[in-house]
Amino acid sequence: MNRPQGRGKSHRPWRALALVLLALALFLGYMATEADVVRVVYADVYLSGLPAAFDGTRVLFLSDPHVSNLSSPEKAAALVNQLQALKPDLLLLGGDYSSLDIEDYARALTGRALSEAKVALGEKRDQFFRLISPFEAPLGKYAVPGNRDYELQGLDEAAALGGITLLKNSGKVLTRNGQRLIVAGLDDWAKGGQDIEKVASAVRGSNFVILLSHNPDALPSVISQPAADGQPWADLVLSGHTHGGQIALFGHGLFSSSIYGDRYRSGWYEDGGSMLLVSNGVGDYMLPLRLGAQPQVHLITLYKK
Repeated sequence: MNRPQGRGKSHRPWRALALVLLALALFLGYMATEADVVRVVYADVYLSGLPAAFDGTRVLFLSDPHVSNLSSPEKAAALVNQLQALKPDLLLLGGDYSSLDIEDYARALTGRALSEAKVALGEKRDQFFRLISPFEAPLGKYAVPGNRDYELQGLDEAAALGGITLLKNSGKVLTRNGQRLIVAGLDDWAKGGQDIEKVASAVRGSNFVILLSHNPDALPSVISQPAADGQPWADLVLSGHTHGGQIALFGHGLFSSSIYGDRYRSGWYEDGGSMLLVSNGVGDYMLPLRLGAQPQVHLITLYKK
């Protein structure tokens, strides 16, 4: 005598697959949400070489907007302009203002030339800078290039649309009450013509220098290159580029973009007499997904030690 077969058994694999797909969708949704919420990270930094006239200076540092098809210039600029409420004295931008994304490369595979995508991306980048032009910072607004900025031409002119001075192996002397602070910037470590010797030879160890370098991998070279008087010279170094690994698990970045792995992945470091901040940045590369590496901007208040 044959026993009747259970009708529900044939549906179980499909139910299991549906549950897996639902869990994956929820996980990706969580990663997208984490990528969309930018945190303001506050830091009080005490430095012995800071001129007394700049005691209490508020520095706003923002890196890696990565304007693209998936991150509009309006959204990126709205974030910057909202930060005006923090009333910074100095606005510093750490590079990668735009980048080609997965949509651009997917279209290229179907016949659309990347040159067309770059023209459209350039317009988005320029619009971002135009939209942040009202931002006010009494001590000035400065920026450096990132590696993705070399996908396009004309970054100097684009930054000028926002009233921002692009520093490429150069510096600017800021003066307050007869005392000086130098903001210097390096060209990109990987794609630009980074010239640390040129910047170092233009300053002295007695100067207080805030140095912008998109990629933190420049730090060992900065430390090993003395100033004109043979002394250490970079008091505070601000970098981005790593995105904190973008997906970080158990303290390790899954997508490390540093030759040193996790050595300069995210946060504050002290090395060779220099203080280094590596920001997770605000944008994302290729896809707007993050895990364990929250987007962030930094308000740094400088105090004389």
